[in-house]
Amino acid sequence: MIVYRCGLCGQDCGYTENEKPRCRFCDSEVLTVVSKQRLTPEAIAERLKKVTDNMMENLTKAYEQLPPMTDSMAAEDKDPEIEMLRLMATAKRLRDKVHELKVGKKGKG
Repeated sequence: MIVYRCGLCGQDCGYTENEKPRCRFCDSEVLTVVSKQRLTPEAIAERLKKVTDNMMENLTKAYEQLPPMTDSMAAEDKDPEIEMLRLMATAKRLRDKVHELKVGKKGKG
């Protein structure tokens, strides 16, 4: 697995050596190799943990940048803050489950 960091948006993306790397966030090809490691269940689990941590960090930043609720939003009964909090709660449950993953060889306790 090769992890790249985008030179434009700063996000990181993981690929196998058989894939052509592109930023999954901004579609840029301006990427720098951050790390290389053998593709193993442990490496995949660690990458999933990192990805879900990044997801929570990005959602938190998005929440902090929410504009104040306007009268038109209230009239449509849409509160972006409540929707974002629901989304963040769902994402946190996913992150917690990913962090609880146990990776080991089959047949071994």
